[in-house]
Amino acid sequence: MSNHGSLGVRRYDAKARAEVIAEHLAEQFTPNPPPLPQTCKTSCTECSTEYSALVTSGGGKGKIITLPKAGKDPRKPENIRPITLLSHVAKTFERALLTKLRLFRTPRQEQYGFREGHSTTLQLIRVLHYLASERNCERYTVAVLLDMEKAFDRVWHDGLIYKLMDTSLPPALTKVVANFLQHRSFCVAVDDVPSAPRPIRAGVPQGSCLSPELYAVYIDDIPTLHGHLEDWEDDVMLALYADDSAYFTSSRRADLAAKRIQRVLDLLPECLDKWRMAVNVSKTAAILTGSQRNMPDQLRLRGQAVEWNTRVRYLGVHIDRSLRMIPQIDHVIQTSRAARAKLRPILASRLPIRTK
Repeated sequence: MSNHGSLGVRRYDAKARAEVIAEHLAEQFTPNPPPLPQTCKTSCTECSTEYSALVTSGGGKGKIITLPKAGKDPRKPENIRPITLLSHVAKTFERALLTKLRLFRTPRQEQYGFREGHSTTLQLIRVLHYLASERNCERYTVAVLLDMEKAFDRVWHDGLIYKLMDTSLPPALTKVVANFLQHRSFCVAVDDVPSAPRPIRAGVPQGSCLSPELYAVYIDDIPTLHGHLEDWEDDVMLALYADDSAYFTSSRRADLAAKRIQRVLDLLPECLDKWRMAVNVSKTAAILTGSQRNMPDQLRLRGQAVEWNTRVRYLGVHIDRSLRMIPQIDHVIQTSRAARAKLRPILASRLPIRTK
């Protein structure tokens, strides 16, 4: 086959693959059922339509490139991570809009994601300090780490706008955000070959500076046991970092701590259904810190069992039942050895240092 023909085949393959991925993402960028009451939907639609001229027609067109998920077959569309590339005009608009939003809104205290003066390190310190302090007081801690299914991609636009309308944001700013969300489209590029454009019906774009802030608004009312406790009962501790959500609670009896966590899990479905969010129960993990051998009763969410684990991974750090952090140390050692092995051909070569 000639070189020209070979290029044509590769271009056709790239175009076909881009269309397959785009079709998969079009289904992914669709909100979960069921909807809120019709009054909410009507208000949000009017909010968006009235100010449709505030955003340029090209500002909501995103080009999506794909990154493979670690350890999974990149040929399957469900194993890729979509990253949205926007124009410089759109990025500048998003940054200005984000600055305005932060003037009128303060996230709940438990949210440490993408906030000034907060970080993953501070959230980890907060969580590990809580676990260690309770263990030193001879109390058992039960933790549940929720896996929000396609968290950023399934944000329901009408629901998010409804929540923005219920905050202290000026109505004009809420309307700008509404139009920004509801007038978007995307195409997928594979080897610089784009697919046909498709509308985005749900979600906030991954890679956008505005997305974490909007998602924080969307998940801001995730429930705790506040208002459902007796005076002598302790509330659960909630830890949020963007789409990473975890509950912690402690007691001198492991079974009592587990029952308290179960009460929170029983409250979750109503909130999830109301705002069209979903939790992947099979990837949701539970852990009990301490030396107790007999585990408490099985935790359940929507009737499905949440598995007990001897160690969990939270914000990239492996936490084990004993809190000795041995799995994390082993992970760091293995990672460093793998990095050194990749450099070995260069380090062991006889090339001059300047060439290396």
